[in-house]
Amino acid sequence: MKSVSRWVASLVCLVALGAFGSANASTVTHSVPFGPISVPGGPVVVNLPSSVAALSPVLIGVELKLVANADSGSLGVENIADASGSIVDLGLGATVTAVAPAAITLIAVPTTTAFGIPLAVFDGSLDFGGTSGYTMPGSFATDSDTDTPGVFAPYDEFFSLSSTFSVSISANTFSSVVANGGTVASSPVPGITEGYVQVTYTYIPEPATAGLLGVAAVGMLRRRRAA
Repeated sequence: MKSVSRWVASLVCLVALGAFGSANASTVTHSVPFGPISVPGGPVVVNLPSSVAALSPVLIGVELKLVANADSGSLGVENIADASGSIVDLGLGATVTAVAPAAITLIAVPTTTAFGIPLAVFDGSLDFGGTSGYTMPGSFATDSDTDTPGVFAPYDEFFSLSSTFSVSISANTFSSVVANGGTVASSPVPGITEGYVQVTYTYIPEPATAGLLGVAAVGMLRRRRAA
């Protein structure tokens, strides 16, 4: 019966310690703006504060967040053939990516499409307009993405005596031009993006207090053994 009591006491102690750690976890957040940068463009490097030793020796979580306003630009096409017209299908999209130690966030601007656009024979002006050209505007999006490194991620990349860590931000576009007939030239026009990156650290601010709770738990277990 004593062994059961001891087991129960030990279990209560462990639960109490776990509850203490969860209940007393704190967070600190830092953010840094970036941009405007061209789409496509980059990489642009910004620096965020590290979770230095002065903050707490018990870092239990890191979250990286990317927030961006992004425009994929536009896509111009021109039929430069003098003898035949063309029918074209178009697509244009963009992505914004932030890369940091053990974390990658990605925002995708919705793809804009246009199908069955008729282009006449070359009208003599390479302006991506008129009768032989067409310019399709892209999309604009405001979005965010968050990444949390896994349990076994190298938190030491964030948790060190270094004062900052770097985040590399890049923007890319992808375009598609499918022409039926004619000879089509295309010219994507760059867009633009800006926003901010943010890091949130979750940590135990008072590990010494947790240790005192553990000592008290051991004392309770010893008293039960003596009884």
